[in-house]
Amino acid sequence: MNDNLARIAEAVEMSDGKTPAEIIEAFLPKAPTAAGKRLVPLKLGHDLFLTKIAHPLSSGSAEWEPNDIAVALFAFTRPSRELFAMISDDTYEAEFFAFLDEIEIGELEGAATELLHHWFSRKSTSIGMESPHPTTQKKTAGSDGG
Repeated sequence: MNDNLARIAEAVEMSDGKTPAEIIEAFLPKAPTAAGKRLVPLKLGHDLFLTKIAHPLSSGSAEWEPNDIAVALFAFTRPSRELFAMISDDTYEAEFFAFLDEIEIGELEGAATELLHHWFSRKSTSIGMESPHPTTQKKTAGSDGG
């Protein structure tokens, strides 16, 4: 693996800024953001947290209240252990409102799309993609496969 990283570094260095941004981003993707805030990798704790506070993302509901975007942004910018700690020591509401003081109103406009993309792109499918009855199919003599 170190050999691959060294080869990538050498290729980038030799390109002297001529490498298209799309290629660099494919190898070194930017961290996801919403409303100018860096989003953390989502873990099971985030799912449990959203369930605990009855957020629409936890149930798949299309019924969103105006503050649900701000709550998701707040939750997706910190580890879930911090969220649960805030609830335990009763500082969640104060921390949430302090966070909102950092966000310009106009920044929330596109945040919903980014938050939904972050949520759904991090969740794996709940149904396995393998057949529960695996079989092998052999070609018969003279079969052309079509």
